[in-house]
Amino acid sequence: MIGLTGGAMAVGAGSVPLILERLRPLARGVLDEVALPFGAAWWVAGLLVVGTVTALRAKGPWRLTALAAMMGLLILTAEVAMVPRAYAILQGPLREFAEDARRILGPQGTLVVYGLNAPSIVFYAQRRVMPLGPGSPTALEEIRRMAEAGPPVVVITRSVHAPPLNEVPGLFRLKSRGGYAIYCSACQAEPNLKFQTDNREPVN
Repeated sequence: MIGLTGGAMAVGAGSVPLILERLRPLARGVLDEVALPFGAAWWVAGLLVVGTVTALRAKGPWRLTALAAMMGLLILTAEVAMVPRAYAILQGPLREFAEDARRILGPQGTLVVYGLNAPSIVFYAQRRVMPLGPGSPTALEEIRRMAEAGPPVVVITRSVHAPPLNEVPGLFRLKSRGGYAIYCSACQAEPNLKFQTDNREPVN
């Protein structure tokens, strides 16, 4: 039973990069430009193989000791390597864009989340957000009105919802990464903002 379970877990761990590659087209851009974790996956698979073989060869209480050591190393690997990596993939771009928005907007301005349900943006940006949905017929008009009103506007959205924003006068796409995109109404007029906008793209 130990050998069967350990072998199945090793095969599963080693297959993670291939599974992620298959899921990449379905991930709405979240996995775009993400390097597949071959090293971490094979380390975990190797650890499972070594731990399982050691446990099978051990006798008496040493078998439990080998299994406990293997589980401890797996937990340590997950805490040190896997969890931070998963966080960087899932939340890294959102945190980066929200912090960019905080620097751009300062005490004034409006942060809009367009077609995006991500409460963490509120904490990263340290400000309230205005949610607007792509299904609303007035959402783009509201963004256009705010962009023309004067105070800066920053829009964070999913990349799949970005094309309509490209047609909004006064909005400039700053960058896109990890399945998300960020737009700003003030960055064309204020090129000296404390924000890296070398790759900003005018969209109007």
